[in-house]
Amino acid sequence: LVAFAFSAANADGEACHGGITKGAFVIKGMKSAYLAGSGDDIHGDRLTLRHNSGYSVLSSCVKDWKPEAIAQFKLLGRAISFTVDLSKVGCACNVGLYLVASPARDIHGEYSRGSHSHPYYCDANKVGGQWCPEID
Repeated sequence: LVAFAFSAANADGEACHGGITKGAFVIKGMKSAYLAGSGDDIHGDRLTLRHNSGYSVLSSCVKDWKPEAIAQFKLLGRAISFTVDLSKVGCACNVGLYLVASPARDIHGEYSRGSHSHPYYCDANKVGGQWCPEID
């Protein structure tokens, strides 16, 4: 089981603010995890997503995108669990959680920044020019 809870500090109580990092996540089984992205409202342990928002989970606090900081989830034999409140969501909205094999790499195995708004992003549709396996 992988449980998510948003907080101002990681599991060791270390805070992280500034740059691309929005704050820390407590994820059972991970020493540290940080949220990076845009389109949110953060209040206490709640993260409210707005239209066209997007996030990545980082394993270290960074001021700018670094491929080494993108969290790698080890999910073999495990599950992901989270709670979503859809009570204030209007019609025609789509909220999705998907896992991709980021950071993006080129044909030589080197990190590839690509052209997406989140550098080193990749997915099965080659968004931003980077392809990688994706689970929706």
